[in-house]
Amino acid sequence: MEYTKGALDTKMATILIATLADLTGSDRVSWDDVCGLEEIKDTIEIDVVMPWANPARFTGLRSASRGILMYGPPGTGKTMIGKCIASQMKAKFFSVTASSLITKWAGEAERAVKTLFQLARALQPTIIFIDEIDALLGVRNDNEKHTAVSIIGYIFVIISTSLQDGCTTKTSDKVLFIGATNLPKSIDSAFIRRFTTRLYVPLPQVADRKVMLTKIMSSTENSLSEEDVEKIARETEGYSGSDLNQLCRWASKNYTRKLKRDSRGRFVFPENVSPPNLNF
Repeated sequence: MEYTKGALDTKMATILIATLADLTGSDRVSWDDVCGLEEIKDTIEIDVVMPWANPARFTGLRSASRGILMYGPPGTGKTMIGKCIASQMKAKFFSVTASSLITKWAGEAERAVKTLFQLARALQPTIIFIDEIDALLGVRNDNEKHTAVSIIGYIFVIISTSLQDGCTTKTSDKVLFIGATNLPKSIDSAFIRRFTTRLYVPLPQVADRKVMLTKIMSSTENSLSEEDVEKIARETEGYSGSDLNQLCRWASKNYTRKLKRDSRGRFVFPENVSPPNLNF
C-alpha cells in the first residue's frame, strides 16, 4: 500500500504500543462475557474466525473478511465484541477513538496512522479497532474531497484504501480492521460498502438484561432474589449494558452511603440495613 510503505517509525511505534495496544489482555475475554447476540457471534465465526484458522479451505467468496463495521446504540458492547474477536483469533488488539486521532495526536495524526497500519502488518495477527469511525469516514463535501493536506483527509484516504485491499496486498496476511459507530447514516455509503461484514449491535432484550444484571451483581453482596432480578430486567427496557452496569454501581454505592462510624472510627452498617435489594 502506497500510504504505508517505508521504514517503520520505531519511536512512534513504541508510543502506540504503550498507549493503544492490548497484546495479552484480550486473552481474558471470551464470548461468555457477551450476553446474547448469538447471530452476531455466528457471523463473526463464519466471516472471520474460521477462515483465519483454515485459510486453505476458505478461499474466494468464502475468504476471511478484512473489514467489519459494527453499528448501533452506545454502550451495547461493540468494543467488547472486538476484544472477543481478538481473543478468538489470538490477535494483538489496537483500540483508538477517531476523535483522539484528531485531537490527541494533533500535528502527528498522519504519522500515527501510518505507523499504526505498519505495526498491524508487522505484528499480525492484528486487529485495529477504531471507535467513532463516522468522524473519519463521514459524508464529504466537495471542498473536503480536495483538501488532501488536512489531517482528516489523510486519515480518510489511508483507512479507505486499507479497507479496499485489507491493509496489505497479501491475501495471506491476518490484519482485520473494525470500525464502530453510533451514527451509521453519517458514513459515506461508498465506504460502508467496503466493509464486507456489517453488524448491527442492538440494545439487550429482557432475557439478556436478566443475565447481565445477575453477572454484574454477582461480585457484590446483595439480597436480590431471582424474581427481583426478573422485575428489574423487565423495567429497564431501553437500557444498554453500560446503563445496567451504572445502575448496579449506583445501587451498591447507595448501600455504602448507609455506613456509620462506631466509637473507634470504624465503618459499620446499622443492624437494620440490608445489602442492595429491589428497592436499592
